[in-house]
Amino acid sequence: MAPLTRALRLTALTALTGAALAAGPGVAAAQAACAHADAKPGEASADQRALATVCLVNEERRQRGLRILRLDPRLSESAQRHAEDMRARNYFAHISLDGLSPSDRARAAGYPMGAGENLVRGGQTAAHTVALWLNSPSHRDNLLLERYRGIGMGLSGDYWAHTFGYAEPPADGRTGLESGAQRAEAAASAPVVAPGAHPAKLQVRRAGVVDGRLDLLADITSRADGGQVTIHFMANGRRTSFTQRVSQGIVRVRRDLPRGQRNTSTGIVELHFAGSELVRPAAVRLRAARGSARLEREWLSLRDGVLLARGTITGRAEGAVRLILSYARSDGSVGEWQGRASVDRDGDWRLEEQLPTDARGGGHLSIQFTGYYPERIRGEQIAKEVLDGQAFE
Repeated sequence: MAPLTRALRLTALTALTGAALAAGPGVAAAQAACAHADAKPGEASADQRALATVCLVNEERRQRGLRILRLDPRLSESAQRHAEDMRARNYFAHISLDGLSPSDRARAAGYPMGAGENLVRGGQTAAHTVALWLNSPSHRDNLLLERYRGIGMGLSGDYWAHTFGYAEPPADGRTGLESGAQRAEAAASAPVVAPGAHPAKLQVRRAGVVDGRLDLLADITSRADGGQVTIHFMANGRRTSFTQRVSQGIVRVRRDLPRGQRNTSTGIVELHFAGSELVRPAAVRLRAARGSARLEREWLSLRDGVLLARGTITGRAEGAVRLILSYARSDGSVGEWQGRASVDRDGDWRLEEQLPTDARGGGHLSIQFTGYYPERIRGEQIAKEVLDGQAFE
């Protein structure tokens, strides 16, 4: 079997037990050599635990005489985003709910070639996670594939992801090891958001791709006027990024796509507002397409800390509606709560949940459907300020 074919035949692996598994040669020595290999949540950061899996994989490859894989920040971005997406939308698969493969996600992160992937849900530690992969023939074959040159890692909750690539990592000295430091540096340089800052109220009214042009219309609070929204569009294994200035509370885009994306009818669009002294940060990720999701809210209430929301969506859509509540904590910082309402066969969705104590007063609620790739249905969003004791039809 050709190595590339084997890499694309991967089957996702779920860790159903915490029992110790027998792995490859020198596992005990590798665990001793790799910092945080046995660390559980709370004993080391997510970055440290994820990096330990890379160390363990490279020790296994080294002992078999295989090339050591270098961390590639593009592959790490792809792996981390997929781990976060699976956790947020409660699924576990190599193909995302948006229809993107590991290669699609890697190319969207700027990687020039296709990619392979290993996943685990439920790994207790880095050592346990790598042992699970080594004891699964398809996953072991993948992490020991001789043709690989780069690796990226992701960890969100108990979702672990490795993305493997064939191209050499960039020659600018970055290996991905400094990903935690890079994120800290980015956070330090981000705009300072005052404790009393207002919600961004970011709401996408329209997102489509027509005749090779991205057509996007979104609302945001007028307090953000003059600020910039960063927009990423991912389709055909490519990523197009640009910024758009906020004017009169509107973000409007009618932009010709580059040649490699002009023939697409759908893709993933992300909007990021970094925040300011007056406005909180906000981000939305959904599918741009022709088909309407017809997302509707029929009832919304918050009473005694219980959030109740129900509505409808086109019966051709599958998946879930996400509800994201941004609220102010008692210390002035901003918190975020997320809920998920499954869509039934008739297109009805409903959520009823007790909010965490510090979120019971309410805040800005974003109701989102991220889209459905098989039917080319676009993502849609409804936003509403909801406070305790209020109800809306």
